[in-house]
Amino acid sequence: MRLLLIVPATLAIGGACRPSGPPPEGRSRAAHRVAVEDTHSTTTFDPTVYAEWNLPTWVPGALHDAGFAARYELFLDLNPYFQVGRFDEDDAVDVALQIRERASGKRGVAFVHSRDRSVHIVAAGQQLAPGLDDFSAIWVWRVQARAEIDVSRGGGRDLLLVSKPEASTIRLWWDGHHYAFDPGTD
Repeated sequence: MRLLLIVPATLAIGGACRPSGPPPEGRSRAAHRVAVEDTHSTTTFDPTVYAEWNLPTWVPGALHDAGFAARYELFLDLNPYFQVGRFDEDDAVDVALQIRERASGKRGVAFVHSRDRSVHIVAAGQQLAPGLDDFSAIWVWRVQARAEIDVSRGGGRDLLLVSKPEASTIRLWWDGHHYAFDPGTD
C-alpha cells in the first residue's frame, strides 16, 4: 500500500520539475512561459523543435550548415529517431537520423559526422542500388560494433543495421568516402 502512495507523489513532483521544452527562437524560457500564460490560448506543438532539442548540441548546426531543411525533414515516427555510434574512422561519436525527403516522402538516414560536421544522406530519394532509394519499409534499426560482424571493409568502428520487421537486414558502413551497404544479410 505504501508503494502505491509513493509512486504518484514521485511522478507529480518529477513532472512539476521538468522543463517545458526549448523556448521559441529569440526568447528566454521565462519570457516564453509568461507569453503562454498571458495569452491563455492553445499553442501549436511542433515536435521537430523538441526532437532537435534532444540531439547532441552540434547536430542541428551541422544540419543547418548543410542546407538539410530545404530538402529533408526529421522522421519522428520511428523510436528512437536517432542513433549514436562511431561511424567514420575517428573515435568521436557520430549521429544517424531517420529522415524523409520533403518532395517525394521517401525515407532514409542522415549520418552526421561530429569531427567535420559533414552530413551524408543514404536513401531518402538518393539511389543506393537500382530500385533502392527509399527506407519506408524500415522499422527496425540499430548500431552494431564492427568487431561483432565479419566485415573487413570500411573505416568506422560501428555499422548501422536497418531492416523491415522479420526480413533481411541491410548493413551500412563508412568506407572512407561515402556510405556503402550489404543488401539482404541475416
